Amino acid sequence: MERLVISQDHRHLEPENGGDFFWLADTVWVLPTKINWQDAIYLMDKRVQQGFTVLQVAALGPDGMDRMYNPSGEPAFFNERLDQPNECYFRYLDWLLDRAMERNLYVLLLPVWEQMVIGENWGGKKYKKILNEKSAYDYGLWIGNRYKHQKNIIWCLGGDCHPIYKGTDYKNVWRRLAEGIGKGVTGKDLK
Repeated sequence: MERLVISQDHRHLEPENGGDFFWLADTVWVLPTKINWQDAIYLMDKRVQQGFTVLQVAALGPDGMDRMYNPSGEPAFFNERLDQPNECYFRYLDWLLDRAMERNLYVLLLPVWEQMVIGENWGGKKYKKILNEKSAYDYGLWIGNRYKHQKNIIWCLGGDCHPIYKGTDYKNVWRRLAEGIGKGVTGKDLK
């Protein structure tokens, strides 16, 4: 499976050795938290049969950190701290990414859903804010480094909100997350 790169005209993604890429995605944000391995395999195989090329997945989905568990009940982090990742949780995400790659499926990967940055979801439900500029960079560095060799990842930041939310500017949190991911994946500072 080839990595995708930005085309020379900066208008689309294409395989790194050239050719065309058609983006047909299924949005399964909660794949690592809600879908067990048997159902994940079924879903991936079905999407390949249907011609899908991308799965859109959140490493830390829209459920809030206090409910961020894989289907086996392993929390994503110990004590809800981004600097204490639970290897068991992320091994399941590793496994999902590998199974997708075996099927030539790319994964648009959100490292974190927006409620962990802004403290609420699009419906107004309140959550604990987990990411700030420092923790966002550190988590980005960690997750970028973890998946730097994964050829089927397309990185994406966000969720269902704007970077300026209810008068508070969160752009630097998102930037620091991107800088951490960039450093983790490439080994170089993004500036």
